[in-house]
Amino acid sequence: MVQWGTIMEVSQRPFGLRVFCALLVLAASVAPSSAAIDIVFDYSLDSSGFFSGANIARRALLDEAARVFETQLGGTTWGALTPSGTNHLSLELTNPTTGVTFSLTDPKLSADTLIIYIGARDLEGPTLGLATTPGNSTQGTQAWVDMVSGKNSSVRFEPMGGTIAFDNVANWYFDPTPTTLEAFAGKYDFLSVAQHEIGHLLGFTDASKALVAQTTAGGFTGSRALALYKTLNPDATSIPLGDDASHWADGLKFDGKQLCMTPSLPVNTRTPFAPLDFAVLGDMGYALTGSTAVLTAAVNNAARGSIEAPYAGTTTQLLGAQLSFKATAKTGSLFRDWTVTTPNGTTTSTLNPLPVGMVEGLQVTANFIPLPFTAGSYYGAFGGGSTADTQGRWKFTVGGLGAVTGTLFLDGRTLIVRGALSQQGTLTVSLLNKSATLVLEQVALGEQDAGVLSGTLTVGDVTAGFQGKPLPVYTAAAPCPQAGNYTVGFFSEAETGAPATSPEPPRGNGWATLLVRAAGSARISGVLADGTLMVLEAPLNADGDLILSHVLTGKLETLRGSLGFPAQTEGAAFDGGLEWKRTANTRAAPRAWNEGFDTVLSTYGHRWRKPVAGQRILPALSASGGVGGITLSIGVADMSAGLLFSDKHVVSADPQVLSEVEVSVSINAFSGQFSGNFLDTSTAPNVRRLFRGVFLPGANTGTGFFLKPGTPVQSGVVCIGASGG
Repeated sequence: MVQWGTIMEVSQRPFGLRVFCALLVLAASVAPSSAAIDIVFDYSLDSSGFFSGANIARRALLDEAARVFETQLGGTTWGALTPSGTNHLSLELTNPTTGVTFSLTDPKLSADTLIIYIGARDLEGPTLGLATTPGNSTQGTQAWVDMVSGKNSSVRFEPMGGTIAFDNVANWYFDPTPTTLEAFAGKYDFLSVAQHEIGHLLGFTDASKALVAQTTAGGFTGSRALALYKTLNPDATSIPLGDDASHWADGLKFDGKQLCMTPSLPVNTRTPFAPLDFAVLGDMGYALTGSTAVLTAAVNNAARGSIEAPYAGTTTQLLGAQLSFKATAKTGSLFRDWTVTTPNGTTTSTLNPLPVGMVEGLQVTANFIPLPFTAGSYYGAFGGGSTADTQGRWKFTVGGLGAVTGTLFLDGRTLIVRGALSQQGTLTVSLLNKSATLVLEQVALGEQDAGVLSGTLTVGDVTAGFQGKPLPVYTAAAPCPQAGNYTVGFFSEAETGAPATSPEPPRGNGWATLLVRAAGSARISGVLADGTLMVLEAPLNADGDLILSHVLTGKLETLRGSLGFPAQTEGAAFDGGLEWKRTANTRAAPRAWNEGFDTVLSTYGHRWRKPVAGQRILPALSASGGVGGITLSIGVADMSAGLLFSDKHVVSADPQVLSEVEVSVSINAFSGQFSGNFLDTSTAPNVRRLFRGVFLPGANTGTGFFLKPGTPVQSGVVCIGASGG
């Protein structure tokens, strides 16, 4: 057995005289679609003749009120209820003329039809109209019971009839021309009350499970109605309801107008069923069609972007419909925000797509701005962090529509970045399972300089600044001018002076080879003076700078700084300074630098080409006839040997020089590297030490290092040059 029913009323409230001179815009003013539902009035209980005889013209206003709903709910359908056999249905209603309850036994309810019994009586007090939904009881099969109860579920409401009683002593205004609105001083608008009471019977009542299911804390939260309400009240989380949850809060207005389903009606006031009232029915399963209004959707600059169909330009849209506007920027531009204008004022929003409920006078403008970042690729390094020393580098590509792709090399981890910049230059991404925010800013350095890209990266509570310059685009016809092979020396500040003691850095000189490709990327392969192998990749920027910020093998060491090529076509040489930092590691085998260090390496490199036939490995050695030498030192303990260098790049001992050390050197003329060994007589027994390095033709020297075991292990300098070096 299922039972439900309720009583709803609208009250009068004698406000002062209000004169209306404007044309009233009702659903009646638009051509109706073919109605799917039929609202039928039964006057058989109108024994007082309030709608009969001389008063029969009043029925036309009820028909007009019904037509409003039939038009707006044109796509709605209801199922029939046909009791038969063991399936029974009983409806209990209130006689609108006498107020006495009566029953209907096994009524046959036609599909898509709502029958309303109409009458009038003295409702006493301020009540103007009283609608009652029928109580019902069923018995029969479970399928029958489920069919009846399904008329009133948490997601859908289908009316099963009802009654409406109007107050027969109220000072009514029965409008003979409802499509226009005139002043009716001291009277109550019958058409407004009729629509209000029909709205209750259609489900705007606390007897509707679908309405109650979307009600919380005194407000209605149905998605359709709330989206429309938020168009003019963007911070709202619900729409205020009255205490009985069958009306809006008293006095609630939307779009500057009083709503039909508020609990009271002033004199001389018409409150037609509004789009927000209909949106509630939409949230209860009704299909809304009907009244329309003109929408204007424009852009601030057609050269910078557009609004996607079907809402671009001037169109006609259904009042209360939920629209979604999407702005699309053109190359070189960014979407900034929307300007939304309604009769209630102007607001802005950065949502894209933008959901908006259709109201009278809606104007939507998409605003675009020039892309604040020059499209292209940028590369740079991170600086120190606000709460931690962040080591790393980055490479971003900014597309013509603000899309950003790139890679972060952050504290030894490689992280992929994808997203789109906001007009403020922010990009929120997910890094290391944390929310990270990149803030970018393009800075013009001067009329002759390209703008740099700078900003901050925030991950958790760590913020790191960064800055980088544009990367040039090279082609096969116009390759990178610095392309080629180079040799590199890393010269330690501790090369001379007292013997190394912890925590001083290694005293040897690291070395590497450098390949600059035609596309502008560079690869450094070599060894630092503590034996750490390194293979570093980085691009050259337009100024010929090579920015390094790398975590090295084992993640104990970092190398950060800049190497610069002079502004010349060939780019034969470069120099710079690199900060070499090592973290303390007391668990490793004893070495002079186990406690960690932070030093600067003076770095010099030069283009390397194999010497032509008849030339020796360094220009100075050719000038000296191949007479040269090698020096090996740790602090003040130097060892040396005289060497002869042939034009075939074969090295032998110089018989004219009394050498302090027995040494052997081999040369790779193709790469500019050398290797060798020497007999270390400072230990017992004597042992041979290995060394390696590279030749630097621009400095007429060869440089490298060797490691000497001991407690602790030390690093020594290798230097090769002409006439004893």
